Amino acid sequence: MPLPFPAKFVATSAVQGVAAGVLHAILFLLGASFAAVPALVIGQLIAVGLLFATLVFVRLDFNRFIYKVAFPFAAVGFLLLAAAPQVPWAGVTVLFAGFCYLDLVLWSLGACLMKNMGLPATWVASCPGAALFFGVLAGGAVTCVALGGHPREDAAMLAGFVACLLFACALFLSSGSNLKHGWGTVLPGEGGLEAGDLEGVVRFMATERAVTQRETEVMLLLAQGKSRRAICEALTVSPDTVKTHVRAVYRKLDVHSQQELVDRIVAERERLVDDAEEVALG
Repeated sequence: MPLPFPAKFVATSAVQGVAAGVLHAILFLLGASFAAVPALVIGQLIAVGLLFATLVFVRLDFNRFIYKVAFPFAAVGFLLLAAAPQVPWAGVTVLFAGFCYLDLVLWSLGACLMKNMGLPATWVASCPGAALFFGVLAGGAVTCVALGGHPREDAAMLAGFVACLLFACALFLSSGSNLKHGWGTVLPGEGGLEAGDLEGVVRFMATERAVTQRETEVMLLLAQGKSRRAICEALTVSPDTVKTHVRAVYRKLDVHSQQELVDRIVAERERLVDDAEEVALG
């Protein structure tokens, strides 16, 4: 299935650019651009550590990487700036960490779109980059107009507004067709959802129903027809733990047996294939 134009990738880059433009304009207007270097270094170290933890140990998909970690992380930084304008370096450090983390994740997403999902490199290289650039210009221009010659309290108010904007954009962009037809549920290094891709269908359904990572692993094994004893051996967990996870999966998907779960997954896979054909034709 041909992947549609990555509109949400572009929108994400634009929002990132606006927020970054506001931050750099605030630092410039307050005369703190050069003094922010230590905060930048510390923030980059935090971002690398956080990315390693979420990539290796938690194994998040891109939807969670961007909209449930990076955007809220940056929003918390703006909230710290708004709540404690007299000591801005805590907020600035968190912001640098959040933006660095988001940069690393979006670079990984771009590589995944080009290598594993067949998106033209010209789209990935030009469109999100242009959106980021113009977002920075827009955010910086609005900040300069709003804060030119005004006291520090106005900067705190603007930081609070940007924090709310980031939270709202995270909620809006984390839902929609990028979960089903795009890169929402894709893990770094993997491809998109394809017809017959059982693991991808399970991952998509797990994301829709707020199924945890371990429950998703159990759900996939159940969908493959594995018994509870086989699941215990595959995941190296106790029978009671498997029983708890199975009950949670059944409750969240509103089924009562393994066969009902398999039937639900098969029906969902057929629906996704039909929707994918409509998107390709449209």
